[in-house]
Amino acid sequence: MTFKGPTDYLDIILKATKNKVLRFNKMPIPVYITPLRNDQYMRSCIAGFEAWESRTAGNIRFVQVPDQSKARIIVVWKQLGMGKDKDDCALGAHTVTKWKKRGNGKVAMMSVGAIPVPLYIPRFGPKYQVPAQVIEVNLDLIDSKRQDIKFLVLQNIVTHELGHALGILGHSNSKMDMMYPVTDEHSRISDRDLNTLSRLYGLKVDIPL
Repeated sequence: MTFKGPTDYLDIILKATKNKVLRFNKMPIPVYITPLRNDQYMRSCIAGFEAWESRTAGNIRFVQVPDQSKARIIVVWKQLGMGKDKDDCALGAHTVTKWKKRGNGKVAMMSVGAIPVPLYIPRFGPKYQVPAQVIEVNLDLIDSKRQDIKFLVLQNIVTHELGHALGILGHSNSKMDMMYPVTDEHSRISDRDLNTLSRLYGLKVDIPL
């Protein structure tokens, strides 16, 4: 895939993953969004997926599936409490990736978003597999936001976490990028985000997601 962008932060991402390339190698990516009674929250969540599809001109594509076991990205709704700073949207969600041995036993788990990197990357071989990534959205934080911004905050938090799920395991160092550690109602997918994703998906995959 090819995107236009003046610069990127791929070096930060590869440092976080110890130069391992984690990304999807098949499109569309099957997604399961846990049903929620709040229709506006559901629409805002879906808009987070659509943001990546639109900004990548369809190079990144998602498809919702009715069976969670068929999904590679799962969105779940949690009540995870609040930190001291109600404006800290880093508490709004995180993405969980589990490394498992085929058969029995979990090898390790990493959570990106509010959790610092570098991450633990196991030595992969045929005996390992990567289950679906799980985006846990903190409803407590979303509910605390003003009515005029809460839906956009939710959309942007999901968009940010999807960046991690797509393989951007780390954070940009620029406030202008969606993948900067702090996400709010003003966050947007930038050219740097797109260029980073483009370069990442142009590399040979080490660990398919």
